[in-house]
Amino acid sequence: MKKQHLSGASIFLASSIGVNFLGFAFNAYLGRALSFEDFALITLFNSFSYLLSVLQNALAVTMNHRTSSLVGHYGLHSGLEFLYATRRRIIMLSVVLTMGWLALSPVVASFFHVAVVLPLLFTPIILVSFVQYANGGFLQGAFHFKQVSTMNVLEALSKLVFAWILLQGHAGSFAYISIPLSVAVSFVISMMLIPKPTEHLDHTKTYAFPRKFFTGSVIAGLASMAYLTFDVMLAKHFLMPREAGQYALLSLIGKMIYFFALLPNLFTVAIVSRSGKSTQNKTFLLVFGATSVLLLCAFVGLGLFGSLILPILFGAKTVSILPYLIPYAGAISLFALSSCITTFHLALQEYAYPITSIIMACGMCIGLLFFHADIGQFIHVILYTGMVSLVLSGGLHVLESNHLLAIRKGLR
Repeated sequence: MKKQHLSGASIFLASSIGVNFLGFAFNAYLGRALSFEDFALITLFNSFSYLLSVLQNALAVTMNHRTSSLVGHYGLHSGLEFLYATRRRIIMLSVVLTMGWLALSPVVASFFHVAVVLPLLFTPIILVSFVQYANGGFLQGAFHFKQVSTMNVLEALSKLVFAWILLQGHAGSFAYISIPLSVAVSFVISMMLIPKPTEHLDHTKTYAFPRKFFTGSVIAGLASMAYLTFDVMLAKHFLMPREAGQYALLSLIGKMIYFFALLPNLFTVAIVSRSGKSTQNKTFLLVFGATSVLLLCAFVGLGLFGSLILPILFGAKTVSILPYLIPYAGAISLFALSSCITTFHLALQEYAYPITSIIMACGMCIGLLFFHADIGQFIHVILYTGMVSLVLSGGLHVLESNHLLAIRKGLR
């Protein structure tokens, strides 16, 4: 990359670490200040957000992939035309999804044993966040890393500030409102950060939306959500409120390990979409190596030494989850490595990898439907699934790299 791109990428990486720290501060602050029951509510609200992010992240990754290719070949103007053409369709789909969520809100509230106001307050996120993610994907694909950094940091910071205001106002039970408020802030900022066209945009020009790539991204996202969110939602349904809150805190630590380890993945799609075949193997080795190093650090810090660190970070209530910490951290670590492999091959439009991931995720969910008596059974199901998932994705990669297997590109 050019020097200015490397500078922006460095800022983006640093800001991503900062965003993860702010996310940790948000959850650690609420984990200390709220009861297990109230913390389970905000975790459930976060789970709704993670579930929606299957589509949001797929859209952002697709915009990143397509924009990077267009800007690399034809310049920024072509990327802007693609963004404007796509954004009109996104707005219409957002309205349809919002109406569907409003209709389902009473059912969702009944299933999770919460007041109907909780899913209703999630509605603004559905309405505006898809445009926000499309803008972010465009900026990342155009290598405007500084702008993406600004948007992400301000969203994470505003969420923490809103939560602090609510707790100071003795409204801790409604701390989850800070999430839609921060999304609204990020949406406004993303609209302001899109560069202005230097020449007239041809709105009659049509750009084909890469539906196959989007579908592959959705499949990969669903697999991630199964490991990071579906288990929490099933725990909220099957376990007692206190156990559900304990598992929510355990899941939070797993997310910290997962997202910290996969920081190098932030650049994979944009770089692979522009690079030639000669640099793809080098890119994979760099990303996988960096992911492994970060994962080892996270596992040692939050897993092996969790009994020393977590009570300091989250308070005395973490003592109850310490017996489950190392096996759960190991399960998430296995899936993080598998996700790193899947993302790289998704950028190459080799969709056998995300399909393998979703099959394993379905197997995990089926396992949890049968084995959910306590937290220990949840963790064992996730651990064994993570082992098989890494063996499959890693095995496919090794076979393909040694030309013993040819992966078909594209979805039928």
